[in-house]
Amino acid sequence: MIDGYLKATFGEDITQEPFGDELKLPLIIRDTYDFSRLEIKGCHCVVLHYKGIYLSTDRIKAHFRIIKNTLHHHLQIILWFDSLTTNQRKNLIKENIAFIVPPKQIFLPFLYLKIDDTVTMPKHDTTTQFTTAMQCVYIWLFFHDPMPISNEQISSSLRISRMTVTRAFQYFQTHGLVNTLGTATRAKRTRCALEVFWQEGRKQLCTPVMRTFFCKRAALSEITAYAAAETALSSFSMLNAPSLETFAVDAGEALKIKHDLMEARADLEGVDHVQLQIWKYDPGLFASVDMNSTPVSGNVDIVSLYASLLDADDVRVADAADDMMKGYIANARN
Repeated sequence: MIDGYLKATFGEDITQEPFGDELKLPLIIRDTYDFSRLEIKGCHCVVLHYKGIYLSTDRIKAHFRIIKNTLHHHLQIILWFDSLTTNQRKNLIKENIAFIVPPKQIFLPFLYLKIDDTVTMPKHDTTTQFTTAMQCVYIWLFFHDPMPISNEQISSSLRISRMTVTRAFQYFQTHGLVNTLGTATRAKRTRCALEVFWQEGRKQLCTPVMRTFFCKRAALSEITAYAAAETALSSFSMLNAPSLETFAVDAGEALKIKHDLMEARADLEGVDHVQLQIWKYDPGLFASVDMNSTPVSGNVDIVSLYASLLDADDVRVADAADDMMKGYIANARN
């Protein structure tokens, strides 16, 4: 058991309990790990005690995707190893995979925790890019009035823990994105002026896109998908819509049509096929907000859209995305 080690580390009672939901998972995963659950600093976690010596990071990430998609999209997963070599530990840290090696090594990037000099956080995760949950909180704030906001409001709206919201606000405050009123449990936050909020926050956005597939257009009738990429951008700019349309879904929706998903091929035609992006978070969380704050069914929100186009090679696309955001902020000032 590792609850005693964690209690000594965090200075609070942490109870490790049987997990119970592992029977929903494929046999190969159940045979690979022993499962348990615990709560650390408000984060509900499942602990996977690996029964062997070591797995490759690719295999681990594949297992994580299956576990999250089957059990809970926001579940925090921690790997428990009895021992690790230096290279194995470095590979896990590089991929931001949470792990514990009692009694001296612990790496929990979702808590921004660093313990033991041999375990270091990659700099870009804490200083230049939002985490997925943090980005969701940022987008929520972007589309709401700059009035006092409680953790409960955002936690309930985004279906994430209050501790996750608290960590996001702490990060935002250190970067000048929010102001805090009150103290402790009565603290309320207000975001700074929208233009400043955007100019500072845009530098730390990360793409919401995990993977891109293709599928027949008919498969869209079986899932909830939202226009994304240049397809959505054409609704907010003078750009023409591409012949091959792009839509965004979360992993749960993608699983409903997993047998219809295809890798890119030269013979795929825009009339019969569409491009499908699988996002790190539900693209429907903010999809009802458009440039005029009017519900528009079908389009992803403009902040997520901008983030998904950060690596666009076409200058016209990058310029149109910039103009879209400038236009929204200008309208919000009036």
